[in-house]
Amino acid sequence: AFWFFGVYDESRGLRRAYAELRRKEENTPFQLSTLFAQFMPQLGTTTMMAVLDENPVCHSDSHELGKYIFSHSSHLHEAILTCGNLCDNGCTHGVLMDAFKKGSADGHVDLAEIERQIGSICDTYAIVGPMADCVHAIGHGLMASSESFDASIGVCEKITDPPSLTNLSSS
Repeated sequence: AFWFFGVYDESRGLRRAYAELRRKEENTPFQLSTLFAQFMPQLGTTTMMAVLDENPVCHSDSHELGKYIFSHSSHLHEAILTCGNLCDNGCTHGVLMDAFKKGSADGHVDLAEIERQIGSICDTYAIVGPMADCVHAIGHGLMASSESFDASIGVCEKITDPPSLTNLSSS
């Protein structure tokens, strides 16, 4: 920790470690998760999110932060609200990626269960962003856990209109 313009900055070590990790040609989800685990207890979620948000291309990195947040809260709606729209919703994408994996006994998503929960998930998501963003985030979760693009799209076709479906498959 150090003083920065008269303010005690405990996040300097995190900023330094994150910048070093970003300079490497290949940073892995494991390395990011390790970084979050190292600094989260000391700095908390708000500081961690602020440091990530300083990086203009933080979307993919924030997937890992969303997974970390969900794994330590295990309450889906709380994790979505914590992430908000950080890094173009990357954090929330990570929450849903982790939640859908954890929600299945065999490591694969139970598509029928997700279909039943979509309304509740998107009601919570509506607090931080539009429906199309929710559907897009659900697509990330489905793809991360179902390993089937067609099955993921099948779920989305049951829950949304074509413009949102286009948004879902755009990344």
